[in-house]
Amino acid sequence: MLVHFEDPFAALEMALEMQQMACEARFQIGLVSGECALATLQLEEREIRTFVGGAVEQAEAVARQAAPGSIRISPETYARVHVAVGSVASWMLTSEYEGETMTSASLTPPPRPSSALSTFAGLGLT
Repeated sequence: MLVHFEDPFAALEMALEMQQMACEARFQIGLVSGECALATLQLEEREIRTFVGGAVEQAEAVARQAAPGSIRISPETYARVHVAVGSVASWMLTSEYEGETMTSASLTPPPRPSSALSTFAGLGLT
């Protein structure tokens, strides 16, 4: 699915919300910035609308590189939303570099609470 936002902060907010609301689903989400156009195709009596342009291919490539359940962010988009990304509590932020150039950033949510992840520290009898 491709969703267009004028505001990159709104796109980040929607991505965070999708990952938090997904119960068992583990979405691969990619955030990119760029130009695209809306094309309308006429098939028989139906209209099909789809985005076209370089940003579409970039969004698909970035999303494919995202680990299931994470949000992968292109360098251009990260430059625009880095302050908001840095303030996302409890999510792990990782970034990748080639030399001095950032190639991507990823946000990974904390594990969901479950009994498999819980620990118990009992008092030992002596």
